[in-house]
Order: sequence, then C-alpha cells, then structure tokens
Amino acid sequence: MKRMLNRMLRYADAIVKRGVDKLIDTIAYNPELQTKNAETQAQNASTNGGILCY
Repeated sequence: MKRMLNRMLRYADAIVKRGVDKLIDTIAYNPELQTKNAETQAQNASTNGGILCY
C-alpha cells in the first residue's frame, strides 16, 4: 500500500513538474507576456500607493 502511494505521488509530481516547466518556457520565450506583466505590476503599484499586491 505504501509503495503504491509513493509511486502515485512520484507520478503526480512528475506531471506537475512537466507542466510548470512548459509554463516557464512559454513565458520565457514570449516577450509580449513579460511586457504585459511588467505593465500590470507598474499600474498596480501606482494605483495602490506604491504597494505591490500579488
């Protein structure tokens, strides 16, 4: 039982890691998303009195 749970957790961990890696690659290779993110953070900082909210 314990082995089966460990195997399932390793499998789920690998799936999540693969998805995160794909997301990071997509963001890293898409300068438009980076620009929009920077603009959104700057706009949030100006509307919140300089306090960044994430």
